[in-house]
Amino acid sequence: MLIACPVAGAAFCKYEVAYARRGGVPLISMELIRRPGLMSGLTGVLFFYVVSAFFLTFSVYLQAALGMSPFETGLVFLPFGVGAFIGPLTTPLAIRLFGDRVPAIGMMLEVAGCTLLTALVAREPGQMPAQFPLIGAVALLGFGQGWALPTLVRSVINRAPVTGSGMIAGITNSALQISASLGVAVIGGVFFSVAGTSPDSLTLAKALVVAMMCVGGSLTVSAVLSIVAARSSIHAAARGAPR
Repeated sequence: MLIACPVAGAAFCKYEVAYARRGGVPLISMELIRRPGLMSGLTGVLFFYVVSAFFLTFSVYLQAALGMSPFETGLVFLPFGVGAFIGPLTTPLAIRLFGDRVPAIGMMLEVAGCTLLTALVAREPGQMPAQFPLIGAVALLGFGQGWALPTLVRSVINRAPVTGSGMIAGITNSALQISASLGVAVIGGVFFSVAGTSPDSLTLAKALVVAMMCVGGSLTVSAVLSIVAARSSIHAAARGAPR
């Protein structure tokens, strides 16, 4: 099914272009998406929301490898929620300080959280990581998400003309949902493949390390694309400015 997705997507795009040429109003305007910064921005969104795989794989590790209850597992994720709450409250200050680089910085904070969590699990596989470093790793993921998500979505929508902002907002929301689904399907599939058919605490630790590396890599790609999108918009505005 995953292999069929690009084929179906290409066929859909071809149909939308043909429909627009016949005078119809397409569901997704290919001409609009080709505007400077929009394609790279939307592609970055597709790589961004793979953090969904973190929730799946880490919760499986905590319960299956460490024997934690669902309630205890939920408490481990609590710092993520706290960070995700505080992050958006500080974005106005972040935007004043860092401008359009805030989405990329937020994603790199998430990568730092992934890296710290990976190091903690790899250091003591099959054992509960040290409390405060673990809280810091999960909180970093949440805080970075709180910085990146609203600013990334807003930056993509702001690149669309007023008449197309509704369409781009819908496409962005769809891209987030697709990203979350692909994160669970692809990275979750990698996790369970590495864990094997009869996983123990050590193989689950190895699987989590690989999964978190995949999440961090995807977030890095998204951060790079957000910077590319911002620069494309700036260059396009400079070319269009009167001299």
